[in-house]
Amino acid sequence: MSGIRLSCWDSSSFLDCFSTLCDQVQEASKKEKQELYQLIWHVWDTYYPIGEQKDLAFSLGVLLYHMNYHREALGYYQHSLEHWDPDVSTFYNMALCHSALEQPEAALACIDQVLQLDPSSQSAKAMRIELQSQLNGSVPASYCQEC
Repeated sequence: MSGIRLSCWDSSSFLDCFSTLCDQVQEASKKEKQELYQLIWHVWDTYYPIGEQKDLAFSLGVLLYHMNYHREALGYYQHSLEHWDPDVSTFYNMALCHSALEQPEAALACIDQVLQLDPSSQSAKAMRIELQSQLNGSVPASYCQEC
């Protein structure tokens, strides 16, 4: 994280470190997660899109999801949809966030978007069944894609 701070919150530096951050976020202490949360905010605040090949907003959303900042992750996934083409992983992860926030109807709407884009998605089909069960009283399991 210090390298990203030294780079003045450069998004390219962040994206270069994304895989490592993703691998380590689960074991991070509360203090480290707070530092990462601030880092994410600074990286986004200083970001200016210039046609990069990687979706920064999606990556920020993935880390926030894994840190249990589901509402904040949704905001970044929404930014991703605004700047990139609709994507199966983005809608799927949005569904996971809505599910974690106990918003099964919104999660179901996102899963329907996944199935529109990829009708053969087995994970989306399974999550749709789980969400329908949740609406009837069960709780779904979740797995965030792309991390």
